[in-house]
Amino acid sequence: MRVVAALVLAPLTIAVAWIGGWPWACIVIAAAALLYFEWLMIVGLSGNRLAAATGIAALAVAGVCLMMRRMDLAFGIVAVGTVLAAALVRERRRWVASGLVYAAAALIAAIIVRRDADIGFVALMFVLLVVWVTDIGGYFAGRGIGGPKLWPRVSPKKTWAGAIGGLVLSLVIAAGFALLGFGKMLPLLLLGT
Repeated sequence: MRVVAALVLAPLTIAVAWIGGWPWACIVIAAAALLYFEWLMIVGLSGNRLAAATGIAALAVAGVCLMMRRMDLAFGIVAVGTVLAAALVRERRRWVASGLVYAAAALIAAIIVRRDADIGFVALMFVLLVVWVTDIGGYFAGRGIGGPKLWPRVSPKKTWAGAIGGLVLSLVIAAGFALLGFGKMLPLLLLGT
């Protein structure tokens, strides 16, 4: 199922990233909402529907503000949404706030980077490919090598071998981008930073 989903979603994501504009913003807003909700699940707060809805609404409005080139409003909406969402829970308020800020950072970066007409698409492809191959490398290294679990309470199947395998494959892709001339960071990459 995972492979089938990737084979369908990866080309769709690349096509929408190529198109950019509002179609890309809609995908990014949906992804940021899922990211925030997943964060709430990890910290055990997904049952608080009001905090979830408040955060997701803030992300959606912030995304629209970014597309209207009103970064000031986007940051203001995220700030107000963060305070409201955190106020709607009795415990773990910092976790709610940090989760919304985390999702908003991904939202803001993905929309702003794509707006660059010269390198926006290539920069997005770099990030997406590094993330995807980290997941793929981690999956195959973890299954093939096995070993001690990374964080069993949060993700029971992830292993240290998988984490290292994902890291190594992501560095290979990053080096490939640098060698093809899509970045001037090869010296830093070779130093492991």
